[in-house]
Amino acid sequence: MSINRNPQVIVLNGGSSSGKSSIARALQEILPGLWLTFGVDTFIDALPNGGDSPRAGITYEQDGTITFTTEHRALERS
Repeated sequence: MSINRNPQVIVLNGGSSSGKSSIARALQEILPGLWLTFGVDTFIDALPNGGDSPRAGITYEQDGTITFTTEHRALERS
């Protein structure tokens, strides 16, 4: 089996019920090759304690501000 070390990624950003999932499913049908879809919830759930651990690299402030460590940003990019 061959593993692509430089995968292609398409990011769909938009509000709830804006059609992101429908667009992703349509792209899966028309683009060449096999494409997988993952929601941001899947990414968050995969973090330590579902993102609520200090090791997840996310800080939730009282005023609603969310900050991310450089390690968290590197994980997102990967």
